[in-house]
Amino acid sequence: MRSIYSLLLLLSVFVLGACSHSRHPDSLWYDPNNPGYEYAPAMYHSYPYEPLTQVTNENATSWYYNSTPYNDYKGKYKSNSLTPVAGTIARGKLDYYFEYENNDSGRAMAARNLVNPIELNDYTLNEGKRLFNLYCDHCHGEKGDGNGSLVEAGKIPTPGEYYGKLKDREAGSIFHTITYGKGIMGSHASQLSPEQRWLIVNWVQIMQHGAEAYKIASMSEYEALTAPAQSETPEMESVQDTTAVEEVMEAVDSTNQMVEGEI
Repeated sequence: MRSIYSLLLLLSVFVLGACSHSRHPDSLWYDPNNPGYEYAPAMYHSYPYEPLTQVTNENATSWYYNSTPYNDYKGKYKSNSLTPVAGTIARGKLDYYFEYENNDSGRAMAARNLVNPIELNDYTLNEGKRLFNLYCDHCHGEKGDGNGSLVEAGKIPTPGEYYGKLKDREAGSIFHTITYGKGIMGSHASQLSPEQRWLIVNWVQIMQHGAEAYKIASMSEYEALTAPAQSETPEMESVQDTTAVEEVMEAVDSTNQMVEGEI
């Protein structure tokens, strides 16, 4: 009987001793910085390199350190991911590929070659306006006058009004600037998809039409704003045509008079 009690006592001591009393918050030996022990750590930490993990502590145990020193992205940081081949485009991200360089010549080429693929209608007009007011108006101003909240606070110089200084900026040039940034303006490529950038380009080019263009909320209002400029050309042409006809008739009359005088 004593041997049974002794065996139970030893078993109890072994079980209690196996418990980590220092992990309980009420324990006198509790240490919140002590991670305790892991059973079979290889089940939690991979010996081979795992994709996209960035454990760079070379002094850690072999199952923690898994970043290869042979691929350090030109000394910037260590990684176990291979450096992408030059010109690589991620699957599904073809729209993000932008072939124009981040310089003045690249901007000029984009201005010449790029055409806005977003059709202007009531939805795209207001969506471009909404995105502009979220991402751009703190510098460029809701009215497009270059007097955003940061300008008024004296944090940055004014970028100029769209209907003045930036009136002749082409769609491709605007898209290039949003993609790369220009001057103190940073790139917005990480915040805005290519489609969203083109929507903003649409709204910017609407605001290029005048100081009151920011109030436009529909295509009918936009067409009303741009209609006078379109109707002036036919009228001018008709006036020029009438003047030309009158000049020809006068020349014919004078010729007839000279002929009659000679006769």
